[in-house]
Amino acid sequence: MNVRLQTILLFALVSWIWGSTWLAIRLGLQGVPPLTAAALRMAASGTILVCIGLLRREPWPRTRLYATHVLIQGAILFCFQYALIYWAEQTVPSGLAAVLFATLPIFTAVNAALIFRMEHLSPVNVAGLAVGFIGVVVIYSSEVIHAGHAPPLGVAALLFAVIGPSFATVFAKRFAHGISPLATVAPSQLIGGSACISHRVWIVHRVFGVLHAAQAHAGDKTLRSHLHHARHRRAPGHVRRARGARRHDVAGRVAGPDRRLACESSAL
Repeated sequence: MNVRLQTILLFALVSWIWGSTWLAIRLGLQGVPPLTAAALRMAASGTILVCIGLLRREPWPRTRLYATHVLIQGAILFCFQYALIYWAEQTVPSGLAAVLFATLPIFTAVNAALIFRMEHLSPVNVAGLAVGFIGVVVIYSSEVIHAGHAPPLGVAALLFAVIGPSFATVFAKRFAHGISPLATVAPSQLIGGSACISHRVWIVHRVFGVLHAAQAHAGDKTLRSHLHHARHRRAPGHVRRARGARRHDVAGRVAGPDRRLACESSAL
């Protein structure tokens, strides 16, 4: 097969798989907790890739750099990122999740240029990033229109999930360019899956505890507001008039001394 044609087909396959992952995540969350769903996905794919690596006799480096690289990829790229994505997609539409995650190349370019100082953001790079992001927005325009109704915590979780993998991607390019992708991804996914399912991962549960608490607080405020408005809407007319008269009477009694003092001052 022609190398150019093979490259185009592989790119199309990757685009199709990556583009449909958001819908697959949403479907996979039906009846499964987010961390469990993410852990099962990472464990299954990591196991398959390790088996492929063993069959291909893939070299597994035994250096400190390789161990550090795999730990960073597993913790940030395959644990923290997917934990937040799975949690957010419980409430955020899959199309909007794809649009928000399309900011990943932008964050990656900024990290590479400003933090690691590996690349330069030329006008051509900026234009390419803008065109790519606008393309994703156009594809999912029907869901972007309703973005204002998306829960802010879910949107924030997806945006926060982008920052981690952008750092891990640039780190891999800067320090682990000599390590094969299979030797990186296979053990990293196993580490990420184990971290997602383990109840001893303090940071993941701390963040999810804060998110759930904030979500519950926002829900309580919304519920109290709805009950307050519903109580006033459903009150009979004579009850509303009595409440208004009582408030007017209280205001009159409070303002009475001030009015008497003003009259005495004017008389003087």
